[in-house]
Amino acid sequence: MKNLVLPVLLVLALPATGRAGDITPVSAEILDRPETAGALLALAPLRAAVARLARADDRVLEIFYPGGEEGALRAARLEGWLVALGVPSTRMVVLPGGVEAGYIGLRVGKSKTRKQRP
Repeated sequence: MKNLVLPVLLVLALPATGRAGDITPVSAEILDRPETAGALLALAPLRAAVARLARADDRVLEIFYPGGEEGALRAARLEGWLVALGVPSTRMVVLPGGVEAGYIGLRVGKSKTRKQRP
């Protein structure tokens, strides 16, 4: 839980949007632009997902990509940004499918594929 301190502080005052079980699509083109943490956190769907994750210790952030090398790279880049912002990699799972080409999907859920700590 200590690793979620920074994201939690950044999103506590923000309202969560969407329902917890829904996959929220985020344009992959928008995700290609951020070069700073502030730019990434300016994305409302991402802030909302991190806020929901911070409120539930038994949940993971599922990052969906449309498949293929480009989608996998975008999803990995987003995961790397979130780790740099304090979200533990063990609280994220990257999964192919579930979104259209050109999008990355976010969902906070109880994943059966949660990463184990080494």
